[in-house]
Amino acid sequence: MSLRKDNGSKNAKFFAEDNPDVELELALEFYAVYSSFENALIQAGFTRPGRNHSPSQPDWERFARHIEGRFNSGAEAPLEAAVSVLLGRSVKGHDGTDSALEELPAPVVDFESDNVHISLLIQAAGYSLYHGAGFPSSLFYDCELLAASLFVLEAWSHCDPLVESILKKAA
Repeated sequence: MSLRKDNGSKNAKFFAEDNPDVELELALEFYAVYSSFENALIQAGFTRPGRNHSPSQPDWERFARHIEGRFNSGAEAPLEAAVSVLLGRSVKGHDGTDSALEELPAPVVDFESDNVHISLLIQAAGYSLYHGAGFPSSLFYDCELLAASLFVLEAWSHCDPLVESILKKAA
């Protein structure tokens, strides 16, 4: 099952172009995949309590740790490059603060796990798009982050049979 219709050539274009329409297309694609993945995590039982009596939230950290032995980041060159991009990123916002992580449902954890580090970046990208949706003219799309995250989410979709099954049914 592929979360994306085109595994690779499309994202290569996003790294190279500076086109607002392409940026918007990538942002929309990322958000659709991200939202589907969050719903699959919840349905598969990877949850944590919500804040202030809100519904359960996806537990990205638990899922990231769960797939540690199953995720082969070097399986394909594009995936390896995407993981390298993400691991080279700080989880801090563009201004050097933790502002990109303020909306995350849990405190920042240690980074002894590459998967946890990657999951925090993917969450921060998702929350950034969600919270910036009301201000599209000022929204900055970090195309490199979004494209790399899409590659990782595609690979992660095959690391747990229940999550994979849920995503297949939703497609």
